[in-house]
Amino acid sequence: MKKSGKKTAVTALILAAVIGIISLTAAFGLFAFTRSSDYIELDLNKIVFSKTLVTVLDKNGKLMRSENFVKLEDLSNDTKNAFLAIEDNRFYSHNGVDYVGVARAVLKNISEKKLVEGGSTITQQLVKNTHLTNDKTVKRKINEFLLAYQLEEKLGKNQIFESYLNTAYFGGDCVGLSRAAGFYFGKDAKSLTLSEAALLAGMLKSPNYYSPEKNPEKSISRRNLVLEKMAERGYIDKTALTMAKSEKIVKTKKPTDSDFYLNSVYNEAARILGISLSQLRSGDYEITTYYDPETSNRLFNAFENQSADFGFTPDKVGIVIDNDSHGISAAIGNVRDLFSVRRQVGSLLKPLAVYAPALDTKQICVATPVLDEQISFGNYTPQNFNSKYVGWTTVTNALSQSLNIPAIKTLNMIGVDTAKKYLVKNGVRVSDKDDNLTMALGCVYDGVSPIEIASAYSTFANGGTNFHATTIKSIKLGDTLIYSHNPKPEKVFSPQTAYLTTYMLREAAKTGTAKELSDINFEVAAKTGTVGIDNNSDLYMCGYTTDETFFVWYGDEQSRIDKSLSAGKVCGSVCKDYLGSGKKPNRFSVPKDISWTEYDKVALYERHILVEADYKTSKKIIVPIDTSDDKS
Repeated sequence: MKKSGKKTAVTALILAAVIGIISLTAAFGLFAFTRSSDYIELDLNKIVFSKTLVTVLDKNGKLMRSENFVKLEDLSNDTKNAFLAIEDNRFYSHNGVDYVGVARAVLKNISEKKLVEGGSTITQQLVKNTHLTNDKTVKRKINEFLLAYQLEEKLGKNQIFESYLNTAYFGGDCVGLSRAAGFYFGKDAKSLTLSEAALLAGMLKSPNYYSPEKNPEKSISRRNLVLEKMAERGYIDKTALTMAKSEKIVKTKKPTDSDFYLNSVYNEAARILGISLSQLRSGDYEITTYYDPETSNRLFNAFENQSADFGFTPDKVGIVIDNDSHGISAAIGNVRDLFSVRRQVGSLLKPLAVYAPALDTKQICVATPVLDEQISFGNYTPQNFNSKYVGWTTVTNALSQSLNIPAIKTLNMIGVDTAKKYLVKNGVRVSDKDDNLTMALGCVYDGVSPIEIASAYSTFANGGTNFHATTIKSIKLGDTLIYSHNPKPEKVFSPQTAYLTTYMLREAAKTGTAKELSDINFEVAAKTGTVGIDNNSDLYMCGYTTDETFFVWYGDEQSRIDKSLSAGKVCGSVCKDYLGSGKKPNRFSVPKDISWTEYDKVALYERHILVEADYKTSKKIIVPIDTSDDKS
């Protein structure tokens, strides 16, 4: 007992010493900091006081979602106490910074020899969410302390707590307790049970890690910790603790087809405005999007009609871009948003990185012969799918059948640097780590996002010009227009190259790996992509008509997609269903300087050379050729 008492006394002395050091350091350091350029002043306009939160409209001006403001007085004591117990038990007694909590965090971090606790109060978290970034820097932490002090001088505790609950991040697109209660439990925040409130409070430490959707077991474990803290601190008795722990968490809200789209809207808007997601979601913003309910419903139904048996629930994304407005009219998915997922895209990259650049630099035409064979490039020995080689063929057939060796040979001919320049102009991010021939097979070190690929394919539909597709048409703050989408064209390929690539991709949709679309009664260009060795991790199809560009992806980080599930069949069936449910688009127009040329078929397939046919030639092939440099 004496040893225990002595240890407690020593701990108390150390704790007091740490608090003293922190106080003295703060007194001298903070005074100097307030006079530096790094100092950030408190802006009460960024704190949520009203019922007016962000509103999102579709392309027709109809309401998609309007966030509800949660009043502290409407919440149960259990809900409020759950957040206080786990986040800031001394909230109503400190002045914005809890020195006891900070000291304990410092001691804990020292004993663990790593950063395991932060010691931030509810006030500090609020100013961080509304004024600061998530950067772990000393400057950010000092600003956080100063802003917390100022906020406590300006507002009452209940106002701060209320604003905090309306700006807290709960994973996915859930900012604010109202949105979280609706998304996870299909109810108003004021109707949350003790168990549900504890689960949501527990998520704040790491929202996506403790998500009941992504990690249900860890979510329940964290909920139980919150409940135990509530009991330990006198908020609930043992009976309530036992009952809440035994309550099963049941998600009653089924996501709508617009949920994923809205996730993407919020993240894109925050980037456009240069603010945090919490600042956006808690502000008086009105965002008008390119979301088209009819298009989205068609895409949603196409995914629902997919009958492939994966044996598990794969990740998925579907995108439709309107080729005229360059707006994203529909986006379906079960990942976070259009921008956060970056994957290897397989053969989808072949038109973008290999064949279109080769056409644009006049190093091939659509009928150029190429030998598909087993070959090594230094120490690199690539293979075709199933290690099968067709011998001599044309680049059009090589792309249509997604042959690997011809793509690598063509990339080797034009040069990786050339391919990278075209990809960058087309909005696909690459780095110095991509300086190798595996790019021909879709290998990009940092991966490619769904929207990058879909937007890059829309370049072909737009005559070789990229417009960087977006979900957002305009943004207002109050009644003031602060952003309007003004497409900035980036010429990537010539109109002739875009048409010739379309010609090749139309062949892929007729007889190649995308032939699931072959019986559609209008012109469509498309390409498949597959990533995997033993099993697959990713299946893709991306393509376009004159009206719109479409993209479908199924993926699994554990590579559990069986080889029997091909991209052409699985993704193709979704694309076919979607395209078949809409109106018939116009045909692709032929740009000037494209001429139809006859070649000797025997010379091509037996001697592997291109010879223009004459009147004596009995067997011919007719293909489009770019003659833009042939003018006299």
